[in-house]
Parts: sequence; structure tokens; C-alpha cells
Amino acid sequence: MTLPDLYLLRHGQTEWNVAGRLQGWLDSPLTSLGKRQAEAQGRLLAGLDLPEGLKVLCSPLGRAKATARIALAPLDLDYTEDTDLSEVMMGDWQGLYWRDLEAEYPDMFTRTPSIVALSMQTPGGETADQLRARCLRVLGRITGPTLIVSHGVTLNMTRGAALGLPDEAMIRLPQTQGAIFHLKDGKETILSEA
Repeated sequence: MTLPDLYLLRHGQTEWNVAGRLQGWLDSPLTSLGKRQAEAQGRLLAGLDLPEGLKVLCSPLGRAKATARIALAPLDLDYTEDTDLSEVMMGDWQGLYWRDLEAEYPDMFTRTPSIVALSMQTPGGETADQLRARCLRVLGRITGPTLIVSHGVTLNMTRGAALGLPDEAMIRLPQTQGAIFHLKDGKETILSEA
């Protein structure tokens, strides 16, 4: 897949990230660290020579919009919401705690290679194929350099599709908060202040 430059940002840390709760389509506010992570993304963006005509797309979920508002403030950019960038819908498990689910379903946790893969196997939730279809729709609509603010699992799937990775590699991509994943010419560079 040939794409223009992509700049992808995962939302900052949320209260539910800290608590170990599954968010999916539910929401939780950014923590003070999450706000600082978004500020760091803003500083990183301000230090880049961003291409002209950069479009910004954002998940409609509150944690992504809060991150976008903070990170984009130094650039005076606004974003367009895209529901296809929402986090994977985790069905019956949304709002539950990972530790409780692991205690209730130990075999599922043992045989599933990563939390990313497990997030696409929840009862009543979206499958990998359904999430992939959403991410491919987003990529198919991109016509120029684009900055995307979204979520861990959705960004893994988006990056995997853009880079042509098999699922085994996609589920192991890092989900760094406070960083920028820059995709250019079929390669990914992770930009961070650390």
C-alpha cells in the first residue's frame, strides 16, 4: 500500500489505563501524566518540518480528542472526527478489569499471544477482520499527508495495514503513549522525547 506521510499519535494515559480497565468504546479522562504525554507530542510535532496541507483525523472518543486538543495547540491545527478511528469495541468486556478477566478465563489468556490479539476476541466485541476493515477504510480515504490521533489497538491495526505486516507482527508493535509513529516510504520511525 502506497501512502503519503502519516503521523500517528496514541492518546495519553487515562485513569482506566492506570486501573487496568478495558476501555474500548467507553471512556476515561486523561491523567496528569496523560496530559503531559500529549504536551510532549505537541512539542515533538512543533519541532518537525511537517508537510503543507497536513490533514488531522481523530477518533471521536473523549480521550483521543483531549489528546488532540493538547498536542495540536502549538500548531494551531484542528481535527476532523472519524468514527472509524475509534478503539476496538470490546463487547461484554468493556469496563471490566484485566486482572478479573484473566482470573476468570486463564486458558484464553494463556493461549493468546498478546493483549492486542485478546482485545479482538472479546465476547460480543469486534473481531480482527472487522477492525481491519475500519482501518483500511481510513487508509483508503487518505489522499495527502495525515496526522491521526487514535488508540492502541486501532493504531496497531492501522500501522500494520499501512506497513503490510502480518498479524503476528502487527500485534507486537509498541503502543507508546507520548510518542509519534511516523510512517514514510513503508517504514516506521518512533519519535519521542525520551
